[in-house]
Amino acid sequence: MLGLGVMATAASAGQAQEQTSAPDALANARQARSAAERRLAELTAELDRLSAEVDARFAGAAELAADLEHARGQMRRSAIAAFVGGGSEHAGIDLLAGEDLAEVSRRHTFASSRTSDWAAAADRFAELKEANDPELVALTERRELLNSRVAEARDALFQAGAHEADAERAVVAEAEARAARREAERQAAAEAARATTAPRAASGAQRSAPTTAVVASPASTSPPRGRTEVVPLTEPSAPLPEIPPGGPSEEQWAALRRCESGGNYRIVSSSGRYRGAYQFNQQTWESVGGRGDPAAALPAEQDARAKLLYLRRGARSWPHCGSALR
Repeated sequence: MLGLGVMATAASAGQAQEQTSAPDALANARQARSAAERRLAELTAELDRLSAEVDARFAGAAELAADLEHARGQMRRSAIAAFVGGGSEHAGIDLLAGEDLAEVSRRHTFASSRTSDWAAAADRFAELKEANDPELVALTERRELLNSRVAEARDALFQAGAHEADAERAVVAEAEARAARREAERQAAAEAARATTAPRAASGAQRSAPTTAVVASPASTSPPRGRTEVVPLTEPSAPLPEIPPGGPSEEQWAALRRCESGGNYRIVSSSGRYRGAYQFNQQTWESVGGRGDPAAALPAEQDARAKLLYLRRGARSWPHCGSALR
């Protein structure tokens, strides 16, 4: 779960992207992602140093430290459960209010049980604290806090990566919009030029050779900006990468494909830019060794290059659907 500070940072980053140009927003997002990576690396290194210190200064105390951390965590979880399931403090008032007797009894029995669980966990933690070196207790408390901060830093890095991916897409969309405007302006200028020169050419032809017909050549048309036809390949476009075992399961990859493309390996986005089951753009496809059209590649090749991309960049390559891989 993200802390309030991380959530506020993510919200601020989103607002900043809306107020700045797409390239500036991308630069800011990349800086934020780099800062999140550094923060996670610093906290992880600090946690490793602290763990090494515990092992070095308290030989054979690893199991005791784990027991302390487990007991402290159990005590906190029991306290939260007792608070959430507490119900009313006065069973008699509940009965006079006309509540169902069985329900009132169940709720108060549950609350009493949760309170007993918390008391037992607190007693266990107190016993462990009393029986162990105070310095070891302090170090384990510090290590538990660092573990929480490392988890928050991982969440912050994931959020920063998602913002960066969104910013990258915004830059591409802005560039495509500019190109479309320039093409529209060019075509409009060409139409205006043809409309101006055609009457002059016709009148000149009538004066020089009135019996000769003038045949206008058909106007040329620009090819579509994005190639949408897909001609499936029968072999890999390039040698496939070696993917080490482990990572997300095949069910998780299938869930990602359903989210990105409905599981269609030949699908192409409306702009023509994002192609195939994993919605690769051409630059990303080539960065993982692919050649040609991603949507034309064999399913096995698309799967392999998506897994290579995940090994390099993690789930942030799919900011909206990447949660399926966690």
